[in-house]
Amino acid sequence: MRLTIYSIVSLIAVLQVTPQPAPLPTVTFRIGVTTSELLIAQSLAKRLKPRKVEVIVEEVSHLTALSALLKGQVDFFIISYPRLARDLPVTQRSELRAAAVTVVQFVHVASRQDVAGQRVTDLKKKRASQGPSGSSTETDSNVAFTAVGLQCRQSVSCQNSDYLKQPELLSGKRVEAFFITDEAPTPTVVRAGQMVKLKLLAIDEKTIDRMNQIIGSPYYLAAALEISQYTGDSNDQGKTVSTASIVYLATSAAGRADPDRTRRFLEAIASTYSTSVKRSLPGVLGWTKTVVGLDETSASFYSSYLKK
Repeated sequence: MRLTIYSIVSLIAVLQVTPQPAPLPTVTFRIGVTTSELLIAQSLAKRLKPRKVEVIVEEVSHLTALSALLKGQVDFFIISYPRLARDLPVTQRSELRAAAVTVVQFVHVASRQDVAGQRVTDLKKKRASQGPSGSSTETDSNVAFTAVGLQCRQSVSCQNSDYLKQPELLSGKRVEAFFITDEAPTPTVVRAGQMVKLKLLAIDEKTIDRMNQIIGSPYYLAAALEISQYTGDSNDQGKTVSTASIVYLATSAAGRADPDRTRRFLEAIASTYSTSVKRSLPGVLGWTKTVVGLDETSASFYSSYLKK
């Protein structure tokens, strides 16, 4: 197709007068968190900043966070369900709705291939790192041990350690396994796979059922992890059953003033989801709707998001 002088001039004129969409302004949200969820909130803030969503993290107690939320002093607060069920009375929990899934985490149980056993129950009379003291990893590992009839310091030699040190502990044969509750793939397990021949110990569905009985809620979900993402062997297509731990944002059941701001927040979070999170979302959201309750704006957003 030949362009005449007239058509070229007309095209330039159209380009000059066509309005360009204005860049989205930065929006700011205040999030209340406790010490145990502080790292998650800081990571979320870092992920959302390039998307022009600023997160101001305020470290408070659960009860203070709830009060601040209901008074409009913070927009959201992050709390894991076991802590929500343990620390807040039922009457106060009824004031909350889940607003967003920030991450989907999995309980990884990493071990060396030269260690006997394929399941968590096989850690009897062995050494295991539970991650830092007071962490969600320590909580999850204790629940898993109890579910299979094991106890730290009695049937398992448990120790607390920084996540960064876990690969060295495993490769140096100072532990036979380590736990870490994190997204998949998690850098700690990837690094361990670079240092030793790695395997992931399974948490089967019967164990998960017992874990849920222990904490009194269906918080733990069965999930599959591709072992190949950690071993680096493209032929290693086996999957191991693990547990999805959901950390979500809670918000007032009475509703928020501006659904458009909330959608902006949800869109920013969704743009950071990894493949493993997307794959797990339907089950996670189904659990959230049933056990916690999902905010109407959030329910509408995720319904559309999952259809894309």
